[in-house]
Amino acid sequence: MSLDSIRGITISTPHSTNEVSLNGKLAEYLRQHGLDALEEQTLRSESGRLHRVDVLVNLDEYAVALEAEYAPQDGKADAAKRLTDPALEWRGVPVDAAYAIAYPANIKNLPPPWCI
Repeated sequence: MSLDSIRGITISTPHSTNEVSLNGKLAEYLRQHGLDALEEQTLRSESGRLHRVDVLVNLDEYAVALEAEYAPQDGKADAAKRLTDPALEWRGVPVDAAYAIAYPANIKNLPPPWCI
């Protein structure tokens, strides 16, 4: 087992890559390119329902939810759940867009080189 020292995310084994870890790397990549992005955020709708969003990106006027799954799953159903009426809010802006991402299934079995 390895520990990602930046976020405290436990990597399951040296020979598998879990979705939470990939979400963290995706958010890190977006931040490196100037976007305000955070992974694994929990938002509460006005009805009180909790929404666990894989990656959120703040675009100043609105936020985008990114929902990622390993292929053949595609995250479309989860992405659709993030578009609520009224909109979820993150950092004072509405979550007005959601996108589904499919991570290639074969990377699930690759060792994560970034957990060293």
